[in-house]
Amino acid sequence: MSILLEAEHLTKTFTQRGKNPLKAVNDVSFTLKKGETLGIVGESGCGKSTLGRTILRIYEPTKGEIVFEGEDISWLSRKKMLPYRQKLQMIFQDPYSSLNPRMTVGQIIGEGLLAHGIFKKNDEKMQAYVMEVMEKCGLAPYMIHRYPHQFSGGQRQRIGIARALALKPRFVVCDEAVSALDVSIQSQIVNLLKDLGSEDNLAYLFISHGLSVVKYISDRIGVMYLGNIVELAESQEMFDHPTHPYTEALLSAIPTTDVDSNREMIPLEGDIPSPVHPPKGCKFHTRCKYCTEICKHITPELVEMRPGHFVACHNPLGVEKDS
Repeated sequence: MSILLEAEHLTKTFTQRGKNPLKAVNDVSFTLKKGETLGIVGESGCGKSTLGRTILRIYEPTKGEIVFEGEDISWLSRKKMLPYRQKLQMIFQDPYSSLNPRMTVGQIIGEGLLAHGIFKKNDEKMQAYVMEVMEKCGLAPYMIHRYPHQFSGGQRQRIGIARALALKPRFVVCDEAVSALDVSIQSQIVNLLKDLGSEDNLAYLFISHGLSVVKYISDRIGVMYLGNIVELAESQEMFDHPTHPYTEALLSAIPTTDVDSNREMIPLEGDIPSPVHPPKGCKFHTRCKYCTEICKHITPELVEMRPGHFVACHNPLGVEKDS
């Protein structure tokens, strides 16, 4: 598979007058192949959503490069960025606030089609196409004239998915796309995204704090902590061989129904440090039980411990140190 998207040393800093700058995303690099799903996990405030929005240029990057289909789109003007908007879409976290309450479902899904000139206003073909997209996303055609308040949370999220996929994008950021939904509805939406992804060879950046959901949908998983990716590996490899202490703690917190399971939960002591005043050295050292002196002073680099398995840690788990 060829590379669809590449982020190189991507950084997003928010500045506040009279206060220290906040590095929400700090020197993040990864590649994404066509049709691949990369899951991004981490606690609230770690920079997951900011990463997704920066890649889509909703937020302007502070440093680094975003290369999409071989073109550097990092610093394109608003006008030059417009053709790429159709190929880069987003499914928002909140299915309640992300839909315009004054527009019908047909108008919501058709808004992007009109904006990109795919159809002209009052084109009969557009309504037929919108209904086709709705059916693909599990929405009945008769819903086309209804308003968002007339739908359940799961149905609203399907509307959001239909709006994004109507433009036939190549890459979609799913920003906590199922976290606001009931567990039974979550599985329906995740299965829908998987099916649509395989049909249209879509690439996803799937942002979530639910590791079990991420494991099910993702080909690879990246674990974020305070703006940095601290571990990146294939999905099964990550679950079989967690190498960063933070990943180990996150995996131990996944609920299990296995009464014979002897897995112990590893509590993370203390709160996440302030992203405005992050700790020196490894940002995780203030909560890490494997912390040594080097962790407090030197920032670990993301290095390949196993084929395709990258970790940023001075004391990686399950890796024997050279004597």
